[in-house]
Amino acid sequence: MGTDPQIKDKIGTIIRDEDDDDLELLEEDIVRSSVNGIPAIDFSNQVNQLVIKDMKLTIPYPNMVITWIRLPGLPGNMYKKKILWEIGGMVGTVAKLDFNTDNGVRGRLARMAVYVNLGKALSSKALINGVLQRIEYEYLPTVCLSCGHYGHTQDFCPKSVTVQQPSKENFFDK
Repeated sequence: MGTDPQIKDKIGTIIRDEDDDDLELLEEDIVRSSVNGIPAIDFSNQVNQLVIKDMKLTIPYPNMVITWIRLPGLPGNMYKKKILWEIGGMVGTVAKLDFNTDNGVRGRLARMAVYVNLGKALSSKALINGVLQRIEYEYLPTVCLSCGHYGHTQDFCPKSVTVQQPSKENFFDK
């Protein structure tokens, strides 16, 4: 039983990713085999080098995360759904207003879930009708005190390169 060429062409079109056109594989770049009945594939060193190079550009942490923000001391006249939605929109995309805020049970702060981009610096304050409003973030990933980005600590900051000076003992031992 053969495969209908039209179906094969359609499947190839579905699987093909147009963003992958920059990688061309030669026959010698791929070795297909079977190990204990399990299909196996090995790629050449050249292909592996390209893949590793691309992996360096990947981000180990997501850029967009959802987090709760608080607006402590927000004036009571600002507790309207649309107004809170607009204020939260200055920080990121608002996903949800806090249940208590939604029902008009107003405490000392407004709270909402917002999608934020961790690749950009987060704002700790905003001007609302000329009044400085503090913005507090809850449950964010680890923050780096060196570069201000999230997802790593100062010890593992990719932006800070420390040059280790040789000590006198190590220098003269050689």
